[in-house]
Amino acid sequence: MNILIYSHAFAPQIGGVETYALHLARGLAARDQGNAAQVTVVTQSLRKDFNDSAMPFAIVRSPGIMQLRKLIRESDVVHLAGPAIAPLVLALLVHKPIVVEHHGYQASCPNGLLLYQPTKAACPNHYMRNEFSSCLKCNASESGSLASVKMLMLTPFRRWLCRRVNINLCISKHVAARLELPHSVVVYYGVPQSSDNSPIAINVTSEQISGIATQTLSIAYVGRLVLEKDVPTIVEAVRLAQVSGYRISFKIIGDGPDRPRVEAAISAHKFNPPIVMTGYLLDEALRDTLSDVTVVVIPTIMEETAGLAVMEQLDRGKPVIVSDIGGLAEVAGDAGLKFPPGNAPALASCLRQLLDDPVLLRELGVRAKNRAVAVFSLDRMIEEHFRIFEKLSAEAKR
Repeated sequence: MNILIYSHAFAPQIGGVETYALHLARGLAARDQGNAAQVTVVTQSLRKDFNDSAMPFAIVRSPGIMQLRKLIRESDVVHLAGPAIAPLVLALLVHKPIVVEHHGYQASCPNGLLLYQPTKAACPNHYMRNEFSSCLKCNASESGSLASVKMLMLTPFRRWLCRRVNINLCISKHVAARLELPHSVVVYYGVPQSSDNSPIAINVTSEQISGIATQTLSIAYVGRLVLEKDVPTIVEAVRLAQVSGYRISFKIIGDGPDRPRVEAAISAHKFNPPIVMTGYLLDEALRDTLSDVTVVVIPTIMEETAGLAVMEQLDRGKPVIVSDIGGLAEVAGDAGLKFPPGNAPALASCLRQLLDDPVLLRELGVRAKNRAVAVFSLDRMIEEHFRIFEKLSAEAKR
């Protein structure tokens, strides 16, 4: 079976979609059941220092329209990491089975974020309510009037195309509900498992309780520093917890355009222990930095589609605290605490709760690992994709 995966952004770029596409392509090409797929990844990302030849699949970068058309015609199934218009149109024209994986809201929101830019708040779904003037105002504030008009005009066309594909594959139930597209199927992301994937019993002994009881709660944020991630809310929550007598240490792992605002929030107060900013970390450096972290906090104010960072932390057996919005809360499930977006006092209350209740802290860590094993394994993600592709390919041949 010849599978074409189109991902506009791909390695060496770093991000959730890029990581997912790399895992999927590598996993499909390396299946050990004796029927591994022939995989070709098509992307617009430049190669730079990435070693394409080391991958077990072919990579075609920045193809022209005719080359892209040829690659699509030669494939059995076309898988799009997002509703990219050009390959979507070409695949429909040559009647290929098409799976569109929705990592964002591009089929129901002109900016694909469900974030209302003028107020930097979660969008109440203006486009789906036919409130197009609000959409124009939203994107004009960020991209200018002409770009806003173009984004609005492309959305109904993109949505029309998605209604004609074989499968609209959504990465969470929340995304499926927001998009309201036919032929929708939910397949969660999968993450490489960091250790033994056996379920853990949630029996907490007195020895375990005394071993995890501590005077300091070590927390971290992992991700880009952008306004919609709202890292200053964690900074304020840590301040509130510290002034009420709780020792909270906080590491900020990542970087981005919102760094000056985060630094200003930190410098406005004195913290003990001090807040640490590490910048971007990968692989072993990231694992080492997280080794003494007890809880990961994701405070986004936008409707995250799924939350790959949350899945990675669950797999490490680390409980999470997340804002109760979008697919983020869905992914965390019973393995974390939740608070209203942007509400620093509520987040501070969650931090204090974990220090006051070591039994809960231990149970959340166990639930985290068990949830990662049961729901977010990489093998499960690859097999679910393969079964979908295999079924579509067989139907097309018949």
